[in-house]
Amino acid sequence: MHLLIVGLNFAPELTGIGKYSGEMAAWFAARGHKVSVITTRPYYPEWKRPPGFAAWTWRSETWQGCRVTRCPLYVPQRPTGLRRILHLSSFGLSSIPAAVVQAAIGRADLVAVMAPTLFSAPTGLAIARLMSAKAWLHVLDLEVDAAFELGFIRNRQMIAAARKVERSLMCHFDLVSTISSKMSEAIERKGVASERMMLFPNWVDTHQFFPMEKPVTLRDELSIPIDRCVVLYSGSMGQKQGLEHVIAAARLSMSQSAVSPLFLLAGAGPVRAELERSAEDLPNVRFLPLQPAERFNEFLNVAGRYPCAPAAARRQRSRDAFETARHFSGRSARDSDRAARHRNRPHACGIRHHNPARGSACLGSRDKGACLGSSAPGGSRCRSRAAGASINGFRCDSQPRRVPTPRAARAGLARD
Repeated sequence: MHLLIVGLNFAPELTGIGKYSGEMAAWFAARGHKVSVITTRPYYPEWKRPPGFAAWTWRSETWQGCRVTRCPLYVPQRPTGLRRILHLSSFGLSSIPAAVVQAAIGRADLVAVMAPTLFSAPTGLAIARLMSAKAWLHVLDLEVDAAFELGFIRNRQMIAAARKVERSLMCHFDLVSTISSKMSEAIERKGVASERMMLFPNWVDTHQFFPMEKPVTLRDELSIPIDRCVVLYSGSMGQKQGLEHVIAAARLSMSQSAVSPLFLLAGAGPVRAELERSAEDLPNVRFLPLQPAERFNEFLNVAGRYPCAPAAARRQRSRDAFETARHFSGRSARDSDRAARHRNRPHACGIRHHNPARGSACLGSRDKGACLGSSAPGGSRCRSRAAGASINGFRCDSQPRRVPTPRAARAGLARD
């Protein structure tokens, strides 16, 4: 089978959609399928061009058996509503020549469009019809809904027009998949027939992410005492993550406790500098860069708890790469999103839920068991239970009926 993937984000990005798109492409290529990718140069979550990548040129490369074409992209240093539209539309336009070249090179059997962004959906649909291939849309985030909820676009007429275009595009695909049941329901409400829907949740490699019984050496490298509770976040630092609530929780913790948990925030993004300025006077907050893949499991095991900030845009979103991997490290989460209760139900060990009205939503009881840190009584047992509960739901080799393997993909798309 020849699979053509059209998507804004791709490897070697360490987090977000690019991580999953890259892993999926490598999975198909490793099993003997021909995989072509139309994407951009890596930029996320830093929102800047890395060294070695020209700004306004197309380039081709081979990555883990996949032929990758990288298109020009406008990347704003400070994303706003208008700049985000220009950012997304720049890929929608620059992907057209790459798609034409791909059609001239050879026919694909399946064209997969990764959303965000829907700006590349018309190109994906057109190239699929031109090559008589099946068209598959994989939705990892509802970008139109997010733009409205986060205030990137405030004009209701523009939102209404965008939703009409979104519905029309989705209904033209042979198959629409998404990563959670909540998002599947939302997409069906947009008019996509249920028989054209498929649940395709995110996954995790359980050989890479698992609870470590002994205290990790990374604690020593970071000069963190073994009995210090650590609240850890890793990933993109943008507006929709709501990390200002974590800073508020850290400030509240300093005023209410003699020994505050240490808040570790690792990542990059457009609001990181602002977050650092707001936490300058907080000794219990530390910022780190994104950790390399080979150390990420050890980094996860440093923590006793992970914050889930109360952003309204999380209500229909599913687990990102960090949150899914967190389940397998067995650490607990402070989830202040009421709608996340259903999402986290299978992994209830160590997970607490609070009203998101104040920064205190990110804080929990201060008994030793609540932290589930390396030295907490019963922490190891509870971590093992939490990780074990997660394995059946998210391990990449444990749910073949949900994952569109080559045979399943062909069967699911064999519709006129």
